[in-house]
Amino acid sequence: MNGYNILGNNMDDITKKLNMRNREELVAFLKSMWSETPKPCPLCGGKLDYFHKRAKKSNSDWVCIDCKTRFDAIKILNELD
Repeated sequence: MNGYNILGNNMDDITKKLNMRNREELVAFLKSMWSETPKPCPLCGGKLDYFHKRAKKSNSDWVCIDCKTRFDAIKILNELD
């Protein structure tokens, strides 16, 4: 799994890294994950699925089934500061 490695606390960095145009688009992506209706992967357009599928199933930890990138909503949210 390649995941993402975000350095620094710059909102522009996270939006560029996740292929988003602005903060609003990134917030909409986070909300879609938390409502358990995730938008397609912003990097490849693939479908997102739960990272943990059993007892630890969480609506804030997703992985793209195509490019294997992991999206941790809490870490992404922290980068928006």
